Amino acid sequence: MSDRMLSQTIINKAEYDESLWRDLLSDVLMYLVDELASTDMKGSVIVPLTPHGAHEFVNRFKKEVFEEWKVGVREGVENNDWTRLIAHRTTRFPLISI
Repeated sequence: MSDRMLSQTIINKAEYDESLWRDLLSDVLMYLVDELASTDMKGSVIVPLTPHGAHEFVNRFKKEVFEEWKVGVREGVENNDWTRLIAHRTTRFPLISI
């Protein structure tokens, strides 16, 4: 099974399970941070981000941000386009120690 198919399967399973969505969003956040840390955007990401830190970060999302990230993950998986999440303004997120 390809990564994309696996991700789509997880999204389908998570549809009505908020805790599974939070786990998925934490994983995606860690992946994007790791990827961006090796680019010119490295000064704009939280590095290093631990699994615990990613969960803490995602758990502090307000409902609106949580829903925006769900849409961004769906688009990332379906279209292989992570732009929505990469460009998402993090200034709306609470600051935490990671």
